[in-house]
Amino acid sequence: MKARRSFGVSIAILLLGFIAVVGALVYRAYRDSGEPDTRYALEQAILPAGADLVSASTAEGMVTLAYTIDGKTEIRILDGKTGELVSQFAVVAE
Repeated sequence: MKARRSFGVSIAILLLGFIAVVGALVYRAYRDSGEPDTRYALEQAILPAGADLVSASTAEGMVTLAYTIDGKTEIRILDGKTGELVSQFAVVAE
């Protein structure tokens, strides 16, 4: 009897864990779909004249641009909604 009860508790915990994982996946699927993401309303980003874009990425409402100009690499972080410059810094070797 004790073994059956232990088995039943183990199965119940396993099922609850499975339901939690499936619920999290369904939640993320529905949360990410639907309306367009308004965090990225930026239509254009301005780089200095003569700059060559190396990479661009988005995360948490920010747009990160890495570019080279005159042999130097610089990074600009822009607000994805307004396009305002949040941060800019040069990449230098140690």
